[in-house]
Amino acid sequence: MMLFKGLPGWGDDRSSADETDKKQYSIVINAKNAPSNGNSNDLIRQLYLKLRSEWPAGQKAKPFSRPPDSAEQIALLKHILDMTETELANYWLSLKQRTGQTPPRSVSSTRILFKLISKYEGAFSIVDTDLITTLPDDVIILATISD
Repeated sequence: MMLFKGLPGWGDDRSSADETDKKQYSIVINAKNAPSNGNSNDLIRQLYLKLRSEWPAGQKAKPFSRPPDSAEQIALLKHILDMTETELANYWLSLKQRTGQTPPRSVSSTRILFKLISKYEGAFSIVDTDLITTLPDDVIILATISD
């Protein structure tokens, strides 16, 4: 882990290599969900945590999670939800007790995830950008995050 970027003229400047070595993850959504503007990370956070139940255009949100130990889910926790796995588990426990809502269904296969996102208008999740070879016509990338 690099604590600071190398400064020009300060010996070994690895900053350009560090930028290209970052892992990329994409938030993929059903194309009918595409929000017109605003902070997509904040919108995804609200929809994933069920603080908001509908996309701006009115489609019912259907988040899908990835397995808890997957790189995708860890990136979602870190960059979008700003939570630890324990904090997220406690959040879902509290929400279930208060409202009866349950956490998003976990899907380990990227291929199956794309099929589900294609099927449900309000669906979305996170995938490793390196695993995206082609997207179904009705699945688009909303945002990309670096880890």
